[in-house]
Amino acid sequence: MSIIAEVLNTANEAEMLSLPKKMSEISQAVSHLRTGVKELMEVKYLRLLQGNDNTNLVEKGNEVAENIKDLQTRLFQQTHTEASTVAEELRSMTESLIEARIMCDICKKLVAIDDEFRKALHDQEHQRYFSAAQHISNIEEMLSRDDTELEFLTIFEALRNQSSGNYNRFSSEALKIWKTEVSWINCQLDSGRKTFSLQVSKPKDLLENLIKTLNLYGVCEPQIYYFSTSLNTDVLIPCIEGCVTITIKHNTVNSVLSIVSVVDDTPPVSSVLENLTKVFEFLHELLDIDIDESRNFISELGLHLADKFVSQLVRESLSEAIPSRWQDLRNYEDLVRRISEFNALLRRIKFLPDGCDQLEKFCGNVEEQFLNKMIERYLSRAREISFMNLQDMTPYYTEPEEPGSYQTFDSGKSKKDTIVLFTELPNDFGKFPSCHISKSVRDLMALVKEILNDCVSGIYPMPNTALKLFCTARDCINLYVEITPVIHIKLLESLPQQSALFHNNCFYIAHELITLNEPYRTKYSDQVMRAMGTFVDMVSYVRAQGTKILEFQVSKQNDMLVDIVSRSGLSTLAEQDVPPMLEKSLRQCLHQLSFLETMWLTVLPSHVYNKIIGQLCNSLLEDIITKVCLTKDIKEATATHLVRLFGYVQESLPTLFEEPKEVHRHIKKWAKFTELIHILNGSLAEIGDRWADGKGPLALEFTAEQVRQLIKALFQVSDRRSAILSRIK
Repeated sequence: MSIIAEVLNTANEAEMLSLPKKMSEISQAVSHLRTGVKELMEVKYLRLLQGNDNTNLVEKGNEVAENIKDLQTRLFQQTHTEASTVAEELRSMTESLIEARIMCDICKKLVAIDDEFRKALHDQEHQRYFSAAQHISNIEEMLSRDDTELEFLTIFEALRNQSSGNYNRFSSEALKIWKTEVSWINCQLDSGRKTFSLQVSKPKDLLENLIKTLNLYGVCEPQIYYFSTSLNTDVLIPCIEGCVTITIKHNTVNSVLSIVSVVDDTPPVSSVLENLTKVFEFLHELLDIDIDESRNFISELGLHLADKFVSQLVRESLSEAIPSRWQDLRNYEDLVRRISEFNALLRRIKFLPDGCDQLEKFCGNVEEQFLNKMIERYLSRAREISFMNLQDMTPYYTEPEEPGSYQTFDSGKSKKDTIVLFTELPNDFGKFPSCHISKSVRDLMALVKEILNDCVSGIYPMPNTALKLFCTARDCINLYVEITPVIHIKLLESLPQQSALFHNNCFYIAHELITLNEPYRTKYSDQVMRAMGTFVDMVSYVRAQGTKILEFQVSKQNDMLVDIVSRSGLSTLAEQDVPPMLEKSLRQCLHQLSFLETMWLTVLPSHVYNKIIGQLCNSLLEDIITKVCLTKDIKEATATHLVRLFGYVQESLPTLFEEPKEVHRHIKKWAKFTELIHILNGSLAEIGDRWADGKGPLALEFTAEQVRQLIKALFQVSDRRSAILSRIK
């Protein structure tokens, strides 16, 4: 200090001399403040005792901070005006002052935290829940700042625990009170009826205070979700789906909305709208509360519920009210006005988000709704028809055609060729062959004609009506032929008669489509004519759908017969006598064919039935012939046994047809099978006579190599065998 006193020559000498004294006073004040704050914090947050009021510490802290600020200003001025000889001492005082300021700031923050704790407890006790939550939030913010030195203090963890404890306790209390003030009550009445009540306490200010508090504590969203779920499940859905009674009661303490289910019958739309209006007006009156500056409780409910609620309302109630008759459309316009008013209510209370415009669209075009509803009902009836039992059938009779008026069929030689593509119709397209069809297909065609009658009636003034109805008629047909195989897939695969009926149904539809347009062609609108309205283009597709199903069944039956023969032991004749399974297998094949006769004879058109049974018999005989021809050694007893078994087959197969004597027309391998029996049962001379130098009946069915192979298998080596073999070339 003596050095400074000697060099001071200006008016700042007195100021300079007072700085050390002021610095000492501030240091003492900071020390006293630190001691007081430390004692307060230790008592309250370490010992968890009731501490003294911190008002004195707050005042001291503010006073010390002000003195430090003033001294900092004076030091700054002296640093820039004094000579370099005193700069070191000034810098030392500045550093000491900075330390004092830091300590003072820490003490002030601790006192501020304690003050927030005190205010939070006070507000919580006086039911100022949101204010208490704000104080707790302030504490959390102060403790979590990165620019403070609090985390290095011993007291920091205790403060953190105290804050967390208050946070959890206060949020739990607020949540408990909210559930008390806004509660759902469920009650089971007699006769299976239920009542649901929503009880909301008054006043609205308390509810808003609570919801803001829950939002600040981060537990608001689960409560909104729970409330929206209960509202939808217990109130809105019952109002839409059943007849209910809604009552609202008000008293000085709370208001109660009760909903009682009366009956499960579908309520009229007017009642639905009336009940829903009561519900939303109740919500707006009592729960129109703000969650924060940008969110409202009802608007948040809308974010959770609006799209789902409006969709269900339109789908299950409003859409059902659309009339099916044009004459009723005028009365429906009054209902549309009420729907618009309900939509306006939802908009006014901010339940509907900006993008939820289903009700506006629903009310936008009444005539378009009517047309869409009519089309929807037609398609719905077509779906119902598709679900009907195919087995519920009815006969379709027609005059018998002249012989030869149907196309003939070449079954071919290979297994691949045995699959028939049933794409032929009788040559006379004006008649459909006698068969059985499902009753449902008659219902389908009656529906299509009903749609076409509406199409040409001209009673609907909406644009595109005729074209849309015409397309709907086509859609009904497509719907039937496409989804019926999916709906009845198991029955179509497992029951031969079902597949035959679906085949007939498709061919009947195709037959009807050829002339379906004729009664309406001159009545179609220009719009339909420009769109080339016709059904003929669908004929091939519809037939193909029926063909595919029956073709699959025929292939399945064919594979079944082949599998039975493969397990009969017919391929092992050279190794043993006639296998015991052979007779059983042949009888099983005949039994299966007889079963198919029962299923198909009266159901399928006769020419289709003959082709199918003919191809299955042909496949069976071809398999038998092939296996016998490949056998290298057939004993005489075996041949005799085979003749007996094959004779039984020869007697049974003709009975499968309406005209047994015409069996050779339907089974191409019939003559070959007959010749095989002659070979097995004949002598060398008889075989030679039937060969007749390649001109006899045997030569028409077997090649020379096949006949030679059979002779070698049946007869032992001898001069006569050699002579016969030499003649067969």
